[in-house]
Amino acid sequence: MLQRFVIELTLAGVESKEDYRKWAKGNDELMCELFDYVPEAGMPKVAYLVSPHFHPGLPLVGLNYTPVAHNLLYRYVQGWTTQLRMCRGIVFDRDAELVALCLPKFFNAAENAETKVLPARPVEVLEKMDGHCGLHFFYDGDFHVKTRGSFTHRTAEIAGELMRSLVAEYEWKSAGIEHLSIITEVIHPETRVICKYRGSRLVLIAAYDNRTLEDFTHAKLSALGKRLGVQTVKRRSFQTTEAVRKATRDPNMSNREGFVVRFADNRRVKFKNQKYLEQMVARKLSYSYLMLRWMDGRLEAILKTLPEEVIPQANMMVEYLKKARRMRRAIKLQRQYLYELVPPDKSTPYYRKVCRDFLRH
Repeated sequence: MLQRFVIELTLAGVESKEDYRKWAKGNDELMCELFDYVPEAGMPKVAYLVSPHFHPGLPLVGLNYTPVAHNLLYRYVQGWTTQLRMCRGIVFDRDAELVALCLPKFFNAAENAETKVLPARPVEVLEKMDGHCGLHFFYDGDFHVKTRGSFTHRTAEIAGELMRSLVAEYEWKSAGIEHLSIITEVIHPETRVICKYRGSRLVLIAAYDNRTLEDFTHAKLSALGKRLGVQTVKRRSFQTTEAVRKATRDPNMSNREGFVVRFADNRRVKFKNQKYLEQMVARKLSYSYLMLRWMDGRLEAILKTLPEEVIPQANMMVEYLKKARRMRRAIKLQRQYLYELVPPDKSTPYYRKVCRDFLRH
C-alpha cells in the first residue's frame, strides 16, 4: 500500500510538501484506503498523519508520521495502522521500489492495549540509546544517511560526516551490504537529549535486508558492526520482562534512557528508566512554561512537539490549569490553588507572578 501511495504521488507530480498538501485535500478517501485507516468521531484526517519528504537531488521519497499522529493517535485503538507505523523514515524511489526500510513505530510498556500485557520472556533486551536516529542506505553508487523526517536535517549532516570516514576506512562499498538498511543512533553533542555521552559516534541499533525484510538478530547485528567499524548497541542479560521492569525502577540507574525489548513475534517495546522520565518531565514541562504558552497562544502547538512519554503528564497539568480558571472562588483562593501545584521550593516570586498574570489573562 505504501508503494501505491508513492506511485500516486509520482503520477500526480507531487514533488514538495506544498504539492502534497494540495493533493491530499482532494484525496482523503484514497488515503484512507491506502493506509487502512478507518476514522471515527474525533480522529484526525489521515492526510494530517503522514508527511512525505523529498531528496533535493535524487528521485527519492521518504515517509514520516507527523506530530499530529505522534500526539493524538494513542487515544484510538485502531489509529496506528500497519502502514502508518512503517512511516518512520522509510524510503522509496520514484518507481516505488524500496530503498531503505526503517524500524516501525513501537511503543512504551503500558502505553496502549498492545503493550499492557506482554509475554513473560523476551527474546532480546538491548540498551536504548538517547540520541537521534539515522537511516543509512546505498543508492546510485554511494551510501547516504537521513533522519526519520528529512534527507537534509542537521543530524543527517553529522551522521554523514561520521559515516564517510567509516565507508573509506572499512571499505563499505566492497562489503556486499548494498541491499541493507542500516539503522544507527547518532551520538554527538548536537544530538544530545538527556543522557550525557562522551565523544561522537554511530551506534548500530538495527538492520534489515531489503530483499527478504529480515530483521537482524543482535548476533547478526554484532557481526555487521564489526565489518563496518561501527559500535553495536549492548545486549542485556535480563531473562524475564518483569526483571526489565524492575531495573527501570532502580534509583541508581543513571544516565541511561532504558531498554528496547524484543519478543518472539518481533514486537519491540520500550521500557524507559523512571529516573530518565523524571528528568524528561522536569526539562520539558513546568506549570510556568505551560501558563506562558497558554497566554501567548502557542500551547496547542507546543503540546504537539512533546515526547510521547511526557504527553499524559502534560495533559494532566493542563487540566489542573483549566480547573483553576473555572473556579468560582475569590481570586486569592485561585492564586493559592496555582501556587500549591508546585513544591514549596519551586513556588518562587517569578512563578507566583506568572500565576497572577495567567489568572488575569
